[in-house]
Amino acid sequence: MSFKTENRKISNIFESQRIYSVPRYQRGYVWENINWSELLNDIKFTIRENDTAVNWSHFFGAIVLNKKYPENNYNNSLGIESYEIIDGQQRLTTIFVIFIALCSRYRSLGSNVASSRADYIEKTYIYLTSYSDSEKIFKLDNAEITSDIKAICQSALDQTYIPTNSNKPIYKLFNFFLDEFKQYDFNQLEKFFSKLLSINIVEIISEEDEEIYNIFEVLNARGQKLLQMELLKNRVMKYITPREADVIDKAKETWKEIENNFTHTHLKDSDTALHHFVKCYIGKPQNKDSVYKLIKEKVDIDRMSDLLEALKNFSISYKYVTESPNENNYIRYFQLKNNRQISALLAALHIKLAKEFNSESLFIQTLCQLRNYFFIFNLERIPGNKIDKYITEYSFKIYNSSHKNELLIYVASLFSKLAELIELDNGIKKYLETNPSLRYSNKKNSGITKNGSLVKYILCEIYKKMQSDTQLNPDLLTIEHLNSDDGTENSCLLSNLTLLSKELNEKLGNKNPVEKIKVIKEESSIETNKTLDNFIIEGVFNQDSRMQWLSKELTTGNFEFKSDYLNITADQIKEYEEIEKIVKEDNALYDLLKKLGTKFKCKLEKDPNLLEKKERYEELEAKYNKGKK
Repeated sequence: MSFKTENRKISNIFESQRIYSVPRYQRGYVWENINWSELLNDIKFTIRENDTAVNWSHFFGAIVLNKKYPENNYNNSLGIESYEIIDGQQRLTTIFVIFIALCSRYRSLGSNVASSRADYIEKTYIYLTSYSDSEKIFKLDNAEITSDIKAICQSALDQTYIPTNSNKPIYKLFNFFLDEFKQYDFNQLEKFFSKLLSINIVEIISEEDEEIYNIFEVLNARGQKLLQMELLKNRVMKYITPREADVIDKAKETWKEIENNFTHTHLKDSDTALHHFVKCYIGKPQNKDSVYKLIKEKVDIDRMSDLLEALKNFSISYKYVTESPNENNYIRYFQLKNNRQISALLAALHIKLAKEFNSESLFIQTLCQLRNYFFIFNLERIPGNKIDKYITEYSFKIYNSSHKNELLIYVASLFSKLAELIELDNGIKKYLETNPSLRYSNKKNSGITKNGSLVKYILCEIYKKMQSDTQLNPDLLTIEHLNSDDGTENSCLLSNLTLLSKELNEKLGNKNPVEKIKVIKEESSIETNKTLDNFIIEGVFNQDSRMQWLSKELTTGNFEFKSDYLNITADQIKEYEEIEKIVKEDNALYDLLKKLGTKFKCKLEKDPNLLEKKERYEELEAKYNKGKK
């Protein structure tokens, strides 16, 4: 190993003629108030004004630096050294900005001695001293925040205002410490400055790129200080080949695209997205916090380029199926139900059906059946753990399918297994009456006001069947209680609810149900609303009759679940799976099975060009059947 470790103080780190640069692939500055407060409180604790006999100091952990060769230095003839910050960017950036905030406060005191102290900090800890004023070079080099650093330095020099409402993290950091220092007089500033310089830190320096990445991983992977995505990024950048600058730069840009796709979704959680990717790419069940370890175990280092490309393509589809609001009406249902477990499967289907096999219409049909299935599944309130294993298993199978017929078999097999978990008889009415997620009340203390979006979605889907000329937009419609919304269970049921425009809703006021239905029939543009009088029996609005109608519509209309919509029977699925076991070790036969799907045996029998494969299959089949006995 070619690296050295030294115990340093902050004064040693920043007094040296060094430039510390932040690699472009690293995450941005992410520390927040909680991190700054912890550091501030630690330093204030070490000051110990009333206990001069105790010389407390603060330990700031370890930083990992990669020493660059002379040709990479800014000016080697001046003795200036250049280091990449592999680990420690957050801490060094924070200290650097604290120096600037100290300068600002010293200058605001107005005395000559305070101004001299500000000049000393600036020349010693902020800028390199080997350059003229016109060529001031910051000791911390981070292209992403250089303009912000210049702005706060100018503010410290001119005593001008930095917006406190800015979302820029460096501005927030600067203002946090400046607000603290405004409470200090000169002596208090001196004590703080002295303790800041005395902070202990372990400096680890290597001159070998490969070694420095290993050090980074040891320091970070054993704990959970970093996101799984951050650990994976480090590994990809370490092993991506070839090691030319343009390849590495392209990898960095690709990673930025992936991060953008993963964080611009309704989940806003890159580690959850990575977890879903691993379910598809590797296929082993695992928890979110162990995916990096699993990737290390299962993905060889020489496959980093393939992994990066696969992750990028997955991120594109993942963004499509998870971004909110979503243009796809079927996906919108899963978001309303906050169903995260389905995201991996949806992304796998989009990658294969919509993109690789160019079957957009089949992709939409499959989404429809998934939505319809999960509506029944959720309505019957079946525990989610009963379905998790299928989602994981078939996300992997679908994502890794190499032929369209193979994919269709897997989709048909998934739906066949899912159908076994739900009731498909006429019992849906009892679930409509008992499932609390489809009840709605305007009463704030009812606890079911949050169900409004889902109720509008369900009613819109039912009403679409009769709505041929205009589209129904749930965002422009309101929920009307036909019987008054008195907070009772009966008034909150789906059978008592309909959709109206806001204007018509307000017009109905407190009329009784029969009067409301008469006005609705005359003035509503929703065709299904015009049939509400079918449920007036003997002069009274009959909710039970309407619930029966809703039950029928939900099983025969837009929510009808057809597990056999691909026209692949259970017997065909079973035969395919049996053949799969027989030919799995024969690559040529296995690939032919995937390509032909349910037509595999028929093709072997009828195609003379496949005679040799037919004979080989018959031998394998006989051997397999003999082993079963």
